Amino acid sequence: MKLLGFDRRFVSLVLKIRRRDVHNSRIFYDNVQGKRAAAILQSAARDVPFHGERLKGITWEHLHEVPVTDKKAMMAALSDTVSRKELESIGCTLEELQDFCDHSLERNQHWLRDYALLSQTHGTTGVPSRLFRTRREMQVQSALNILRAGYSKRPIKSAITSGRRKVASILFDNPWTTSNQGLRHYSKVYSRFADFKGFLMAEEPHVLASQLNEYQPDEVRTYPVYHVMLAKLQMQGVLQIDPQYICTGADLMTAQDRKMILTAFPNAKILDVYAATECHPMAARCEHGNFHINSDYVIFQPLDKEDNLVEPDVWSDSVAVTCLMRSFQPTIRYRITDSVRLLSQPCPCGRVLPVMEIRGRRFPALPIVDNQGNETDLSSVDIRRVLKPLRLGGAFILRVDKRSHFDFSIIVSEDHPEVSRYQEEMEPQIRKLLVDFFQKRNCENSIKLKFDFIRATLKPGDVKHRRFRVSV
Repeated sequence: MKLLGFDRRFVSLVLKIRRRDVHNSRIFYDNVQGKRAAAILQSAARDVPFHGERLKGITWEHLHEVPVTDKKAMMAALSDTVSRKELESIGCTLEELQDFCDHSLERNQHWLRDYALLSQTHGTTGVPSRLFRTRREMQVQSALNILRAGYSKRPIKSAITSGRRKVASILFDNPWTTSNQGLRHYSKVYSRFADFKGFLMAEEPHVLASQLNEYQPDEVRTYPVYHVMLAKLQMQGVLQIDPQYICTGADLMTAQDRKMILTAFPNAKILDVYAATECHPMAARCEHGNFHINSDYVIFQPLDKEDNLVEPDVWSDSVAVTCLMRSFQPTIRYRITDSVRLLSQPCPCGRVLPVMEIRGRRFPALPIVDNQGNETDLSSVDIRRVLKPLRLGGAFILRVDKRSHFDFSIIVSEDHPEVSRYQEEMEPQIRKLLVDFFQKRNCENSIKLKFDFIRATLKPGDVKHRRFRVSV
């Protein structure tokens, strides 16, 4: 049922969070966190095979005693990470769940019984993975982003009175990623108040600039590294837009990035959310530049190298996250490989939600040196764009050290009929495209390329068939 163009349950959720934030009491937030944590631990221990033994006899006050899990462990038993009770409530059997997990990619099935959306992560926290999100979780995500990322203190009234808004999302060319699925979701949720349009990261910068100039968006959503690219194009006069909002998330936007973006787009307000598909959103940046943890929806535990909790004001080696809005596929004491520190001092903005700083993670940027010896960064998407004409079907891993040595590995299916011929044909083509590209960037003299062809088992529909991975 709709209310002023919104789903009634969504309006109710927004108003509930709004009342909580107006109350602005640390004790109140802690009480909400405790109740939700107790409920999620109890249901996960009872209904989710993956968590049953891990959570046996554990109360939320002793959550720090639960062993940390990670993406690799959860992906090894994907069907066991799903709540049996919620499966039963939607009339889905274990056989149907397993069949969906095994064949959803090749069948292009995104929704399990129109209840849970299966998404692929980009792998910015390590390795790509597949996770379920229910419609309720996506509503919570939308409400938190609207209220705490800084859109408006009265979002429903603002949406109705501010007029129709044009939103540009700059995305990977993969319909399974959360950003692409989010575009389709938001297009429906906010259809009365905004027009959403997707643009591909793989486009040449001047082509992308031309498309954005024609669209003239009021809001631009993408990763910080692409906001920086757009800022440079704007200052060069190639891009000519005047957005009201610059929205970003996932990887880290530095103070230098922020300054450049605001210089290029002086009328824009930057909305910065700290998020991961496994637990989205975890925190939002306030007007003083600090991240405030959504402690009523997430338990955030910075860890040292031995997985012990670290004290406030000390940088962590990683973080254990427990998401309090995910009951269908709970993420409990899930490791995210970011370095953060909780701050003991309150934020000048007056919000009582816990404050933290982040110094990882960054979307892959490749360090190279030009012919004059100057250091510069190369975006991984630049490499994708260069190789796009070849339409290569394998997986690729690119490693770059600080001496600008490029180690380019091509992963070929172990049952490929003619691996040696494939290598002979593809290596010269790849080398020519990369060398031509580096010449245009004035750095061909300092680049050294090395190629390896690796045999591996690639299943039909495997994400590695579509993915280009970069590590530095």
